[in-house]
Amino acid sequence: MTDKKGISPVISSILLIVFAAGLGTVVMSWGRNVEAVRSTVESCEEASVAIVEVQGQPQACYTPNEIRLTIENDGQVPLHGFKVSLLGEGISQVDIEREVAVGEITKILLPLESGQTVQKIKVAPQVTLKRESQFCPKQDAEIENIGACP
Repeated sequence: MTDKKGISPVISSILLIVFAAGLGTVVMSWGRNVEAVRSTVESCEEASVAIVEVQGQPQACYTPNEIRLTIENDGQVPLHGFKVSLLGEGISQVDIEREVAVGEITKILLPLESGQTVQKIKVAPQVTLKRESQFCPKQDAEIENIGACP
């Protein structure tokens, strides 16, 4: 018979549990640090949107069924959406949830009711401030005299 010595199964089980708990703690603390970096927006001052222009023409137009807008995140923080206000004979607002990175351009299509007239459009960015979603109306983009789409 060989007389080999090793660790008992009980001790190896305890070591495995301690290792797994330590690894879980490291992963969880890393996850909290990532979330803290992700939500560091302090105020709406860092957010900004603009309606894209091509050869001096704003990229905003309408068809009988919809309004088309091309928006750029020209701020310093990622956006989580927009509040689009359509002003005409009445006022309608649409909340759009869409992730838009800094410098990214996105197209927004808004349904238009039959006979609805729109004289002005305001687009306010949405950011996460201190873990709460918030619209920034003072950082909005506006456009008037929207023309028909070609």
